[in-house]
Amino acid sequence: MSKRVTRLFVFVTLVLFAVHFVHALDAGSIQDNKVVNTVQTVSDADARTTYLQQSWVDLLSKSPVGRFFLRISSFFTALSPVFKVLIGIDYSLSWIFFLSLGLWVVMFVIIYRVVKEIFQTNQWVAVGIAVIIPALGARNGLLAKAVLLASPFFGGLWRIILSIALGVVLLLFYSTYMKLIGKQLKESQKKDAEARQGEKAEDVERIHDIEIKASKR
Repeated sequence: MSKRVTRLFVFVTLVLFAVHFVHALDAGSIQDNKVVNTVQTVSDADARTTYLQQSWVDLLSKSPVGRFFLRISSFFTALSPVFKVLIGIDYSLSWIFFLSLGLWVVMFVIIYRVVKEIFQTNQWVAVGIAVIIPALGARNGLLAKAVLLASPFFGGLWRIILSIALGVVLLLFYSTYMKLIGKQLKESQKKDAEARQGEKAEDVERIHDIEIKASKR
């Protein structure tokens, strides 16, 4: 049990260090970009950023289905403080929000599966760790920044759809693979426990035989 806790502590520490390191690199890259970016690069980046951040309100308001989604959207707007804590940005009907939320979900699943299956941790403990680590990374807007840095892959609607589809497929494969590993680890631990119990039973029987022989003398 202590070894499992130690490995889990080391894993969480390394992840938190990685989050801090990435944030430091991101801050440094922003300063460097102010010096080395060309006018064309800045123009392209601004165009992609604008595309990801533009609101869908006007577009959705032109159809009954769109207006239905806008009414639903008002509910999520009330949850904006929660999204701010979890993914680092307020709720909005824009690609930047939904892609950031998708990235948060990916991070959650990856961390959850590692903590639960590899370290064989309690489900709720795994959920807590998988929520806290991405939330800490999102405090400085790292998720939204990561989406903007990957904006060349999101240059249009079809690219975004293909990226999301690919991400979902990879995440399903990953989740299935980690479940398989977790199952194998549980079986291995069960066999080890049974072997230890068998050895313990043999030791008890051996001691009992010694006591019987000693009592006959």
